[in-house]
Amino acid sequence: MPLEISVRTSAAASVIALVICAAMFQSRPPPVPALRPLGEVQAHEFYDRAAEAEGTTRKASANKFRGSPWSQDDDFHNKEAKFVRGYSKSHGVTIASLLDVLDRGSHAHWATPAGATVSQKIIPCRPRLSY
Repeated sequence: MPLEISVRTSAAASVIALVICAAMFQSRPPPVPALRPLGEVQAHEFYDRAAEAEGTTRKASANKFRGSPWSQDDDFHNKEAKFVRGYSKSHGVTIASLLDVLDRGSHAHWATPAGATVSQKIIPCRPRLSY
């Protein structure tokens, strides 16, 4: 009797394992959309949008973390990363190309829309003591 149960259990487990393996080999990941780098005109348009948003985003971060420049900068860059990911997804361009545009535009001092400011300060890493 115990041998019959053991054989039945082993046979059932083997069948289940085979079904799972077959399902795994049949499944395919969803197709990844083809992303492209930015052209020069679109790069400048993206930089303008990012520069326009920087002032208000930095002010919001400063109000959220008063007295902690590192936390303000950290919060700003978190919001900037969300903006970059959203733009990448909606326009079908790579995140790397968007980050490259922000870097190139900042270092080359690309023109920004009136009233837009791009900060080039580096805040020392001094995380706040309590969260």
